Amino acid sequence: GAELKAGERALEIGCTPGGALYALLRRGLQVWGVDLNAPDARLLSQFPDRLTFIKSPMEFALPSDPRSPRE
Repeated sequence: GAELKAGERALEIGCTPGGALYALLRRGLQVWGVDLNAPDARLLSQFPDRLTFIKSPMEFALPSDPRSPRE
């Protein structure tokens, strides 16, 4: 029931294969995905400016990582 708006930010932990990423990206969100496996390569090529993938187990994904979402 969350109302998602273009330009908002989302973090998805356990983001593969990428279905939820795709839904968020289609709605215009800036998305960070964390997983050990890469999401579908088509997402990375279709949304290079709004999708940031962090290859990491979730317990090692640190806010200090330069790829992490910022305030």
